[in-house]
Amino acid sequence: MVRPDDQSIPAGAGFLRALTQDDWWKDMGDRVRVCSIAFYVFNSEPGEASCYSDTAAGRQTFGRRFPNDHAARFTAEQARACGFNITRDPEGDEEQSEEHFVLTHANETKRNPYQRDCKRLALLSAFTTRETLAVERCADLSN
Repeated sequence: MVRPDDQSIPAGAGFLRALTQDDWWKDMGDRVRVCSIAFYVFNSEPGEASCYSDTAAGRQTFGRRFPNDHAARFTAEQARACGFNITRDPEGDEEQSEEHFVLTHANETKRNPYQRDCKRLALLSAFTTRETLAVERCADLSN
């Protein structure tokens, strides 16, 4: 289901997508790259990819949900450029967190365009290790 894009979310807003499966990233030797499957949720139509805001509060929530997982880090502008809408979704979080959002594919409901756009977003995303996220959460708490 396509959800409307929340235009109140600025282009520069950052987001974190949990990389919960080992095949959602690939070690390229000189760097680690996010794989398109990290954003690909397809049943009968493109689905909703859950993510959290890349803010102090969002990183704390992300850390409680995914303490042992790496993350794909991207901006609203990057997601929108790849054909995704970003929608606030506190109901989709077990604690009803205001930091929870979903990405839905806005352009088409066909598999191939959706796969291409997932790949584009993955290539634009930065792989962020769980260790880096833990350090950031500690720094957030001390500020």
